[in-house]
Amino acid sequence: MTSEISQLLEQIREEAAEADFQKRLQASQIAEREKTSKKHRTPDQIATHREMYRAAKRHVETMDTWNAANPDKTARPYLPHMLAYLGAFSYTEKDT
Repeated sequence: MTSEISQLLEQIREEAAEADFQKRLQASQIAEREKTSKKHRTPDQIATHREMYRAAKRHVETMDTWNAANPDKTARPYLPHMLAYLGAFSYTEKDT
């Protein structure tokens, strides 16, 4: 009788340990997924990107305005890095 109780207690402990292990494993997997899916930008970085994005937008608008106002002169080209910034970081206006 005592050995049966000991065996049952041991079985219960093993099942509890296995259940605890599975819970921790699942929690760590969820945490890992959340960590990789979160955006890792600080508010300062977002603000800097936003400022640079707006500067690039202003540059394009300025070039368009100047080129439209001066059709007889050679058109001013866009700065390539400004265009690249517009394409690469267009999310910044939507990001909060």
